Amino acid sequence: MPKDRALELLKVSSNKIVSSNAEFMHSIIFSGETGIVNLSDVVLTDDQISILSKGLTFCPSPGEPDMGELRGDLDKFQLSLKRHVFFNRETAPLRASKSASQLSRSSQSSCTGTTQNNSLTLDKNLPLPLINPFGNIGPFEHREFKKPSNFEPKQNPHSLETFIDVNEWDLSKTIFEKNKPENVTPGERKGLRDLSQNKNIVIKKADKGSNIVIMNRADYIAEGNSQLTNEKFYRAIDENLTNSHNAEISKFLRRMSVNGEISEKTLDYLLESNPQTPEFYMLPKIYKGTSPPLGRPIISANGCPTEKISKFVDFFHKTSAHQYQIIPERYYPFHKYFAKCGSVEKR
Repeated sequence: MPKDRALELLKVSSNKIVSSNAEFMHSIIFSGETGIVNLSDVVLTDDQISILSKGLTFCPSPGEPDMGELRGDLDKFQLSLKRHVFFNRETAPLRASKSASQLSRSSQSSCTGTTQNNSLTLDKNLPLPLINPFGNIGPFEHREFKKPSNFEPKQNPHSLETFIDVNEWDLSKTIFEKNKPENVTPGERKGLRDLSQNKNIVIKKADKGSNIVIMNRADYIAEGNSQLTNEKFYRAIDENLTNSHNAEISKFLRRMSVNGEISEKTLDYLLESNPQTPEFYMLPKIYKGTSPPLGRPIISANGCPTEKISKFVDFFHKTSAHQYQIIPERYYPFHKYFAKCGSVEKR
């Protein structure tokens, strides 16, 4: 593809103007709709370009299925069936009594020549109904903030047990064959393996647009160090503070539980038993036209001490700012933040 055309496409895909740096223009490769910007010293083969052009979320055809995963999936499916049957059986009498009660009221209405509207109507002059997280009774508890239940019914209908036994038998006797046809060629699979095993390069999605960027690992690390050593935004510490942060957060959450602000189940969910240190990475800003490119810093906080409480606070924020006008007194510490984001009044 001509360099001018490649540069034009890159301008459109990134929605930014790229400088006419000759070295940067030389690195642009387009295959299909995905732009591949190779800023590394590695020369890509045609197979590597082909597999990269499929995108970073592309999934090659798997080989033989993992029996451990199949076993686990079947167990989850059978457990969901047991719970479904158990809870439907437990609530069936209650549903039947409700149906009978509704039928009785309907008969009485027809006999007196009156009609009854069963739909729920709210008085617009009254405040919206208060449900958790803003309930008046008891500590906060919500299904979003509970650990998965380990409950498994022990006594199940004979028909369900028979169905489970048949599934177990079929799984043990099934002979699995490799997927055909595959969605990658042998050359593309080898190219993917070579790229994943090359420790001298880093492959990232571009900061803007759908382009894929290949950089020298040394250049990537140098850009990261240049940002992290900027004392205007970062400060070096002598030790990892993850565990101390987690201990401080846990102490605060336990105090909330003692004060009756959150339930034991909510506390158990919010406590992080194995906190992870957040990870720093960057997305290359290729639209700047520099080589090596600048990086947009991003913190991946999965499993960190504040991940669950961030979800907890965000739940309050969304609920209060967008659905409710009133919050109870005990949640007022969050009010200062809410007031900036929506119409929230102290009760």
